[in-house]
Amino acid sequence: MVWPALRTCCCIAVVCASGCIVQRSRPILRSRPTFLGWSYREVTNYGKQEVLTRQWVHSDGTLLRLLDFHVHSVTNRPRIAVARYGDAATARVYCVEVFEFRPVIDQTDASLFLLCHDYREGWVTGFEISYQGRDVVVHITRDYVEEASGKRIRNAYSYRWERESGFSPTPSDFYWEVKAE
Repeated sequence: MVWPALRTCCCIAVVCASGCIVQRSRPILRSRPTFLGWSYREVTNYGKQEVLTRQWVHSDGTLLRLLDFHVHSVTNRPRIAVARYGDAATARVYCVEVFEFRPVIDQTDASLFLLCHDYREGWVTGFEISYQGRDVVVHITRDYVEEASGKRIRNAYSYRWERESGFSPTPSDFYWEVKAE
């Protein structure tokens, strides 16, 4: 039974080492976890302590670590945990992970199923959960500075959490220049 553990370690290494280094990368999106006979060997689960202590070095040399961790109750869905990783010196969030939160016997721990690993260019300036009919929508807003022009650009986009198919990006992906305040 060494192979499943080795595969899990390799998956963690890939997500932590390369998933957050590439700019404008596509998010990792997963459908729901083990329902009706699915195997836990086919999904990505983490312990709560692992998520709380995770850190890595950004491509620009900045150490990214957990800045915020909250568990949310969502209507008609399992509870979710949102982990925000970033630079502690500037408090800027660069990576957001959304997990399905499953309590375990040890009340200080939990089993966290990765639903979405979001990392794009820039830092997160807004995060909101809303409801559209029976679907849950996660809205994220990011800012970044365009290298060529030096202009500050805002990017707003969303993920829909459908009961049947899990997380999926919505077609709304808007960019605009942020005027000086």
